[in-house]
Amino acid sequence: LYFVYFFGPAFEYTWTNANSLIAYSGLDDFIRQAQISVQNATKKSEQEALANRYELKVTANKRADWDKAIEEADKAFKLTREQRIENFAEILKNILNKAEKNNSNKKRQSSVTTRQSRKTLSPSTNKSSNRSSVKRQKTKST
Repeated sequence: LYFVYFFGPAFEYTWTNANSLIAYSGLDDFIRQAQISVQNATKKSEQEALANRYELKVTANKRADWDKAIEEADKAFKLTREQRIENFAEILKNILNKAEKNNSNKKRQSSVTTRQSRKTLSPSTNKSSNRSSVKRQKTKST
């Protein structure tokens, strides 16, 4: 298994099997390799499976992120392995620092909100609105 980080503005990652990985050498080369693989398949079911695997399924609302990821991958492709590691270490450090700041802000916000809601509760308060605000607070902090 490999732990993979994806290029693009969102910090996305996953675990994947080695047989799911393809060496990147540019988008045009990927498309060519996909077409050749589909054409070389001997069975129709195999052709369909490969066509489905290689299909570029990018929704309209994700297109800008997709283009950004391709641009970043193309830049990284031109670097040496050591340069890619250095660049990624810097990117990862920035992302982790940003996430840490966001988490500390959420924790402070959540505790302040909880204290405020405790002060404002009274016997005449509508209980259903309290429950929904508590659910929202739990969602925000997780």
